[in-house]
Amino acid sequence: WAAYLAANPKANPGGMAAVLARQQQLGFWAVDSAVSSFHREHDMLVTNTTSYEVNPDATVKNIFGYSKSYSHDEVTETGTPYLIESTDNRNSGAVGNVATIKNVSDELQLQGKAQALTYIFGLYYLKTDSNTFYPQTYFDLAPVIPPTTTTSHWTTDDTSKAIFAQGTYDVGSLTHLE
Repeated sequence: WAAYLAANPKANPGGMAAVLARQQQLGFWAVDSAVSSFHREHDMLVTNTTSYEVNPDATVKNIFGYSKSYSHDEVTETGTPYLIESTDNRNSGAVGNVATIKNVSDELQLQGKAQALTYIFGLYYLKTDSNTFYPQTYFDLAPVIPPTTTTSHWTTDDTSKAIFAQGTYDVGSLTHLE
């Protein structure tokens, strides 16, 4: 135990009973953790909606969207001063989960009315690219047992396309009912 405490200075030497007492002392919003915790995020969002009236009964509308999100977080999901799991890789030196997500969307619509028919036709496009980097360390019991480490890194690219239409026909003129 002395060797473990010497190698892990943030560990509570009083064991789990002392950890629970310390957590009660800290209160609900604070955590006595084996790793430092941080969250950094940058987000950008751009939208544009443009409409052009072709005539009193027809409008062309375009809705464009762009977003980019970057986040970098280091946490431990256990909230204890013992390193059971953390978002760093002690062997490689990588610190914190990093996620970058970019979206581009565009929707082109034709809206209008032709006598008793109200309609909308359109095309839709969405492209999403994401890059995720998750370094991890598990069960650091050094110097007795070295931690297990891994880093997961993946990308995802998704594209969605759609053609849509919707119409409403007012049958009141045919049935003479309002």
